[in-house]
Amino acid sequence: MYRILIVDDHADQREFLQFLLTSHNADWVITEASNGKEALTLCQNETFDFLITDVKMPFLSGIELAESLRKIGVELPILFISGYDDFQYVKKALTLHAIDYLLKPINPSDFHHRLDSMITDYLSSKEEKAHLIEIQRLQKQQIITNILHGVSAKDVSHK
Repeated sequence: MYRILIVDDHADQREFLQFLLTSHNADWVITEASNGKEALTLCQNETFDFLITDVKMPFLSGIELAESLRKIGVELPILFISGYDDFQYVKKALTLHAIDYLLKPINPSDFHHRLDSMITDYLSSKEEKAHLIEIQRLQKQQIITNILHGVSAKDVSHK
């Protein structure tokens, strides 16, 4: 089950995205926000696996939302959607490590393909993080074992 936040100032667009998500083969817990300011508050109080956001919205644009999230250390995958085919938006989205930038009207097949890629990347990243945590745990365990066997701290740091 994946937690996803949909942010768009148009209720019909949020409803359409919900429909596309529920017709996808993954299980979703879907939360909605009608603007970037509301979404930022949600992200500060809850954890999400993915974010889908419109670019142009009142109070805080999708780009400003992504910038704010990155500044506070939230690194969730972001999929931008927009009715504007503007290279400046795309360029800014890329600098914020967006996973994609889809133009409205959204093609359901393209959207589902993108979701598949997002999930694959997410799971791969999660496995990589778990692997790194396991390596760190084993290194700590080795240090403790060495110390318990009388190896000096100076020698432990050189091993």
